[in-house]
Amino acid sequence: MELAVPSAGAFGSAVVSGGLSPQQMVEIYRLMFLSRCVDDREILLKRQQKIYFQLSAAGHEALQVGAALAMRLRPDRPFTHESA
Repeated sequence: MELAVPSAGAFGSAVVSGGLSPQQMVEIYRLMFLSRCVDDREILLKRQQKIYFQLSAAGHEALQVGAALAMRLRPDRPFTHESA
């Protein structure tokens, strides 16, 4: 039986679960962490009454990053914010 995630020593150039390289997985984690940091900062600003409302996305980081990465560089989606 093959493991989905290789051992720690096999991360050199191996492809891990889902066909993602270790570098891609680190980038995905970085984006999820950044999303949580922005959310935490918004909470602090709301408590200081420097902003009037805050839409929390805590717990939804993986969904946000996955959806955003799935939409990147798709020629069949002409009406994205990048094309405006």
